[in-house]
Amino acid sequence: GLPSTIVGPPDSEGAVGPDHYFQAVNVAFRIFDKQGTPLTGPTPTNALWAGTGSDCASDIYADPIVVYDEAADRWVLTHLAFVSSPGLVACMAVSRSPDPTGDYFLYELETVGIPDYPKVGVWPDTVHNAYFISTNPGPLGTFDVYAVDRQSLLAGAEPRPAQMVTGNPNFMRPADLDGSRPAPAGSPGIFYTFRDGGEDYFIPGTPVDTLDLYEFAVDWEDPTQSRWTHTQSFTPPEFAEFNWTVCDRTVRGECLEQPGTQQKIDSLSWLPMQRLQYRNLGRYETLVGVWTVNAVAEGKHAALRWFELRRSNGSDWEIAYQGTFAPDDSHRWMASVAIDGSGNMAMGYNVVNAQAGIYPSLRYTVRPVDSPHFLTEATQIPGSGYADGTAAWGDYSSMEVDPTDNCTFWFTGEYIETSGASDWRTRISAFRMAGCTGWLRPVPGEDD
Repeated sequence: GLPSTIVGPPDSEGAVGPDHYFQAVNVAFRIFDKQGTPLTGPTPTNALWAGTGSDCASDIYADPIVVYDEAADRWVLTHLAFVSSPGLVACMAVSRSPDPTGDYFLYELETVGIPDYPKVGVWPDTVHNAYFISTNPGPLGTFDVYAVDRQSLLAGAEPRPAQMVTGNPNFMRPADLDGSRPAPAGSPGIFYTFRDGGEDYFIPGTPVDTLDLYEFAVDWEDPTQSRWTHTQSFTPPEFAEFNWTVCDRTVRGECLEQPGTQQKIDSLSWLPMQRLQYRNLGRYETLVGVWTVNAVAEGKHAALRWFELRRSNGSDWEIAYQGTFAPDDSHRWMASVAIDGSGNMAMGYNVVNAQAGIYPSLRYTVRPVDSPHFLTEATQIPGSGYADGTAAWGDYSSMEVDPTDNCTFWFTGEYIETSGASDWRTRISAFRMAGCTGWLRPVPGEDD
């Protein structure tokens, strides 16, 4: 991991390609081969813009996201830059080749508000070809979504003007495509969010809990024909109710207790977590996501609310599986999920329990395809200290699937090794489920 002298919290993020693992934190990145050998030193994220004189070369920058664009065999790194008005920008770097240690095409996305908490979805559709970016500019009911010209960025050409929609009720998580099978031709970009019934945080609100799906149909030739559509809402009893939120939804609420200190940390339970993974498994398409909820009606117990949606043959999305993962009384938060090519799900996350003496640690669990439940969890690395001096823990972790075998999960997150003010460490681990082949098992009488 990178030393805590970089900045805290780290906002741990990563992506895996055929030969590399690319890890990003606040405010640096490092690239490894898949045996764990560093190929670069810790590099300031804004170093890619050094000498350009752009806002993205400024000294204040944060919230990195890195994705591997499998269809193009390229890498995309984004971060936001805090600069004086009107310099509100999300910074994008697209590798010029499959080698992430090489040169990058650079792009500045001008935004209408601070592009806080930016998240990226790769959507290589033949019509709606875009990098979708979602942001949290601050005021409630104004969550933004941008479509960026993927075709031009990959070619290093001047991109067509980005398209933007705003006024959304909660943060919009863009779908990020995994696997060699694309979505059916002409599929618009997909997004999800959730709303808790009766809460004034969501504008517009809802009387019942909902899981909401949206689509962004981008017309690059005639932007007036682009369409942002709320396509589906899942509500009880089909969609199980949830308790929102664990900690106060004000900035950096404190409620998760740690051993050995009075300093509590934030659950960040009011936003969807990284990523919304899309995968076309042939017989059906999937979307999987996760966020943090309160597992109890009274008191505080952070738990992981996850879902798997499926659709086939052009039908609507359906909830295939859903649940709240809370196998004991420990707090679990800051999760990320993904599905491999055989339909198995993996979820990585943080755990803490003051009463049981569990310092902020990293664990993971797996769920076999078509099983309603996760198996016993495993420890990625135990923490041995507490975070002190701030409630801010981080914004996300990252679960990815290796594109070479569609079986190996790669997870990175943060933990505490030595007690101190943001004295964090990161961990990168790879694992796979026994029996994974990279494709769905054929059903009797059917070829896959």
